[in-house]
Amino acid sequence: MNKYFKQMERLRDLLSYLENKRLEEIGHSFEDNEEYLRLSERERILYQRLHDALPEECRPSLVEYTDICNDTIALQENYIYRNGFRDAIVMVQMMIDWGNTMNLMKRYMDPNETYHKSKES
Repeated sequence: MNKYFKQMERLRDLLSYLENKRLEEIGHSFEDNEEYLRLSERERILYQRLHDALPEECRPSLVEYTDICNDTIALQENYIYRNGFRDAIVMVQMMIDWGNTMNLMKRYMDPNETYHKSKES
């Protein structure tokens, strides 16, 4: 494997690590959110009511259903976050490129710059 591909692989690993670290940080800070705590408590109470109201043989299905819903939501959130992260990287690069282009345009369009003056001056 050539040097370029090794560097790209390391960069991909670094970005993956940073994404996972950030997701972990967001998750921990979100758990302190008052609205989340309130809704989480309501969810727990409702789940317990449903669980207790079901016949014993149906309760495992409720648990499995809840697990699947939670996994689906986690996948969606992760997908949205990762795509937003990548979009931000692209946007920053575009802004840098745009800024560099604007600086070049200003420099080359400035009539006071020496490269615009004729050799006779």
